Amino acid sequence: MAVEKDKAVLFVSNGYGEDSIALSILREIKSQAPDVHVYALPIVGNGASYETEDCEILGPRTAMPSGGVIPGNFGNLKKDLSSGLIKLTFAQIGIIKKYSKLSFASVSIGDIYPAILLSLFAKKSRVMIATAKSNYVSPHNKFEEFIMKNFFKKVFVRDNPTAEHLKKNGVSNAVYVGNAMMDCLEPEGIDFKVNKENLFAVLPGSRKSAFLDMPVIADAISIIADKIENSSFVAVVPKSIDLHELVKVCSDDWQFEEEKDDFCVGKMSNKKNKVIVKFYNRGMADLLRTCKLVIGQAGTANEQATGLGKPVVAFDSFSDDKMGWYRKRQKCLLGEAVSVVKKNPSEISDMVFKILNDSELYKKMAEEGKNRLGLPGGAKKMAKAILSLK
Repeated sequence: MAVEKDKAVLFVSNGYGEDSIALSILREIKSQAPDVHVYALPIVGNGASYETEDCEILGPRTAMPSGGVIPGNFGNLKKDLSSGLIKLTFAQIGIIKKYSKLSFASVSIGDIYPAILLSLFAKKSRVMIATAKSNYVSPHNKFEEFIMKNFFKKVFVRDNPTAEHLKKNGVSNAVYVGNAMMDCLEPEGIDFKVNKENLFAVLPGSRKSAFLDMPVIADAISIIADKIENSSFVAVVPKSIDLHELVKVCSDDWQFEEEKDDFCVGKMSNKKNKVIVKFYNRGMADLLRTCKLVIGQAGTANEQATGLGKPVVAFDSFSDDKMGWYRKRQKCLLGEAVSVVKKNPSEISDMVFKILNDSELYKKMAEEGKNRLGLPGGAKKMAKAILSLK
């Protein structure tokens, strides 16, 4: 597609949640400047989220076995290397070099990895949207501060304490204008056609760990359904998750059924107690606004849920009795808004009952989430700042 030089912006994102954040910003760019062309390079996963928007998706779009979870996990790195990670990386570098020359700005969304790629290979004004770190978890390290300070025109961080810390350390271009994560939640008006009084959101996540987690979640759902009358369960999963395989790893009590009821893409039902979990590829905003509580193994979606005041119950995907770095990071980030329990159906269901039966605990978790995530509106301000680089 022929695009007039300097009439485009390049987005580079590294994950399903990061893609969603990019979408909220590119929508604002299109709203403020309809003539601007958007190039999108998803460097982790297949970037299917971008397919719904008016942008040009750059490839190759290859999902690695790790799902992008490499830090501290040599096994994941080894799997990715054997699946062509080096070849993929060089292809992505070539794309960044080419399309950054055609764009008035290059935008990194995610952790330090896409920021490093842009620092080394992007040719025009760089913008960093730092979604992965916060002073609630751990401050950005000196190397990251060096990258931010020396290679980026603007750096948008996810909360005010992080912005203040970076400025004290000399990163004067770091600002907090709101969390774009909360701008991804535009309701679509989807009716899930379930009982909304006791609706539970089920978020298995977008990575391959969903196949490790779903059997545990399914058994917890059975316990909850037996004790809470008229409870209903809706799961939102990305298109990259094979629902047949996701249900197949659950116990023999569960079976998958195709369903094309409006936006529903299938359901799993339990032969014994007849409980049903409906699956959707969209409607996250509608679900998180409607549900009472979230059983969530997601990254971004867990955070969005807490930002809307919905308590989240989560567990570690790879351990039965302790938290690995990923879930520990999320716990530090969200504080009391998320309860992390052992990887056990009874532990999950017991925590769900505890939260629902203790109104003060529920209120405390809801308020903590809203305070940690902040108000929407950041995407509009980020878009305006990016367009100012034209």
